Parts: sequence; structure tokens; C-alpha cells
Amino acid sequence: MVLFWCVMTAFLPGVGFGAPVGLVVVWGLTRLAARWLGVDSMPCRWTLVGAMAFLGAMLLVNLDFFCTAAGATPADPYIVNPDAARNWAQIKAFASGLMPDGFFNYQAYGIIMSIPGRFLGLGGLLCVNALMTMLAIVFTGRIARESAGFDGFCSMRVAMAAMLMTACVLNFMAAGTILLKDAMACAAFAAAVTGCLAMRRRCAAGEFPLAWLLLTLAATALAMLVRMRSLYMLVFAFLALMPWTAGRRGGFRALWPFIATLVFCVGGIVAMDCVGDMADVTGDALDMDSPVVFSASPRGSSLTPFIEAYPTAPLWLKLVSLPFTLGLQLLLPLPWTFMRHFDYGPSMVLAHFGFPLYIEAGLVAYFLLFCIRRAPRALVVTTLAGFVLYAGIAFLYGGTVSRYSLMLLPMLLPSAAWVAVVSLRERRLAGWMFVYGLVILIALTVGYYYYSLAPAGNDLYCCVTSAG
Repeated sequence: MVLFWCVMTAFLPGVGFGAPVGLVVVWGLTRLAARWLGVDSMPCRWTLVGAMAFLGAMLLVNLDFFCTAAGATPADPYIVNPDAARNWAQIKAFASGLMPDGFFNYQAYGIIMSIPGRFLGLGGLLCVNALMTMLAIVFTGRIARESAGFDGFCSMRVAMAAMLMTACVLNFMAAGTILLKDAMACAAFAAAVTGCLAMRRRCAAGEFPLAWLLLTLAATALAMLVRMRSLYMLVFAFLALMPWTAGRRGGFRALWPFIATLVFCVGGIVAMDCVGDMADVTGDALDMDSPVVFSASPRGSSLTPFIEAYPTAPLWLKLVSLPFTLGLQLLLPLPWTFMRHFDYGPSMVLAHFGFPLYIEAGLVAYFLLFCIRRAPRALVVTTLAGFVLYAGIAFLYGGTVSRYSLMLLPMLLPSAAWVAVVSLRERRLAGWMFVYGLVILIALTVGYYYYSLAPAGNDLYCCVTSAG
């Protein structure tokens, strides 16, 4: 793997040999995290090797593009993604001791990344994002193991399958190769859910989960700073995963870590609101009028009336449209638009090919329809909570901001992994996947048909002005 990165570096003029060194550090920290979290079996290790090799290759290609395209240099890289360009400017400003204008909600990622930004260049900062992506994969494995029963060979196989499925989501992986906060938000959310599930198991056994409580609080704080809306999602997840049965038996002692976490979340919301940073965000969490702006650029105009009318649509219409918005959220970004965001980084070309995620979504749907009664209770609760949050994002944003749902993959994919491990040979699964595959194929065909009919100057895209 390291030799592969070194060979790539030799043929990429915009990449120095410091980038492979940074990737080696990322790999070492990933291995330490996997060992601490108990997902370091040989199959898990090889899964992480494949994910790390692929992620590192995408990062090196992106770094070369950023440092050589349009006459760019490592000191003045070619970054045209508006959010990434703002992050880069803020990181340089904070690293220099300046305080740029704007809401703190937009600056938290820049403040955090300015700490390594004082010593590292663009390549080092991308390595930090790559580390966040790899940690999210590791935490997904731990979530799968916790929810699948923790002990036993089956839970470890489910953990390995969940890690592999997460690494196959190209949109998720591409987030670790560009200068956006999605990778850090995903890692923080996954870490918080991991700590919550571990506390659930420890509290049910009457143990004192101090280490997991500290992990949950730290991850929740990071998620709040990086993407404040995720705090509302975490509150719901904590309430859903709280061991209510153990609480009835053991009283307050069995529930106090969750109560402390919820108090911390509420305190975070109140504190941010008091300093004025949540003034618009609290409204954004329940209303999509202000944060989402839709505009037209090449093709896809057939959806324009629905998208433009969705923010002001009545509640009943949004509920009726939920199956459509769920499907739209799953299918985006569309495969045939793969060159649209090439200037954001070559890895964004791969991010448009969501076929592995389509298959995994079919396995999650099979779990929800046919496996709830026989699956482990923790896995059922985790999956249901993740699906409710996934549907909530589709409801709020009309399915047009699919990247917000990436944080929920660690809660949803363990159920897909459990189906792949436990129910792979069931006839019903084969029949379901055949029907589901036909539905996805028809949806993509119809979507491409309307896309091809639209004039080349009226494409629809979504711009999130609130910096998500």
C-alpha cells in the first residue's frame, strides 16, 4: 500500500513525498483506533487496508489537481468549491491569528483545522479529513458489533461487512479527499452513536461506562461545532437508544450517563443560542425556506416546479411526497452527471456512482420489512432510529441535500451487513433484491429520460447557502 502511494507520488508533479508520509500516519492511527474498538480481526484489517489504499489514491490525485490546475501552486491551490474555498481562506486566516467575519457556525471547521494548519499544508489538511473518514469506517464496525450482539463470531463478521459496505459508498469516501466538513461531521456522529451503544450495553450489565461517556460527550461537542443540526439528530438517537428496560430495573443509576449526555446536548443548544450563533440554525432545523436556495444551471429542469414549491408546500403534501423524496435522496448525486463537479476534485467523479449504496439500501429495506422480529433488539432500534432520521432529512429538504444523510450510514449499514451475513442464502432475499433492482433501474431510466429531454441550459442543482 505504501509502495503504491510512493509510485503514484513519483508520477504526480503536484504531490510531494510528505503526502504519503501523512497517509502512513493516518493508517497508523486507524489501526490503533480499530484495535481499541475491538474491530481488528484479520478480515477487518484487510477491509481497512483496501479502504485506506483507495482513499489514499483518491487523495493524492485530488492533491495533484489542486496544486497544478490552472497554474495553481501548493501555496495558492485551485479550489473552486465555494464551501472548500471559504474553509481554506478561514484556515489560513485563523492560522495567521486573524479573525474573519461571519457566523461562528461557518467558522468552527476552519478554527479546528487551523490548529494543524499552522504546521501543515493542503496535503496535511486533506490527510486530517482522510483520517476522519477512516475513523468513521472503524466506528461503523464497532456500531455493527455492538448492535449485533457484541460477543461471538457472527458479530465480528457483521462488523467486517459493515466496514466494507461503508468503504464502498463512493460519496462517503470522496468526502475524505476534499476540504469540506462532511468527513469530520460523519466521524463525530459515528463516534457519538458508538459511545451511546457501548453505554447501553454497559448500563444494562450494571457497569460504570466512564470512558464511553467521555467519548460520547467529546464526539457530541465536535458534532455540534462542525454541523450544529446534527445535535438535534443526536438527541433523538440518544433517546431512542436509551436502555429503558434496564432503567426500570436499575433506576437512575442505569440511565444517568444518557441523562448526562442529554443535559449536555440541551446545554450546548442553549449556549449556542445565547451567543447568537444558533439564531438562524434553530429555525433551519425545522424550516427549509432560509437555508436552501434552488437555482438553474444545465438540465434537469423537469424537477424545478416540485423543488421550488417544496419549501412552502403544506405539511400533508410533504408527507405524501415522502416516498419520492426518500428515493431522490438515495439516488443523488445522479450517475450521468459525473463530470459536473470535476473542478471540485477528480474524486467527485466517483462520488456520482452510487450503485453500491443502492444495493445496500435494498438490504436495509429487506431488514426493515422481514427481519425486525428475529434480529437483535439493539440492531433493530439503531436501524429504526437511523431510518427515521434519514426520512426526516428527506422531509425537511425534499431529498435534494443527500450529503446530510451520509452521517446516518453508520446507523443504517449494520442492518445491511447483518442481512448479508445471516440471510444471504434466503430465497426471499433473492426475490426481494430482484424486484428492488428493477424498481431502481426503472427510476434511473425514467430520470435519465426526463434529463435528456430538458434543454441544456436549464439544469437544476441545489446550493446550500447555510454551509450545512
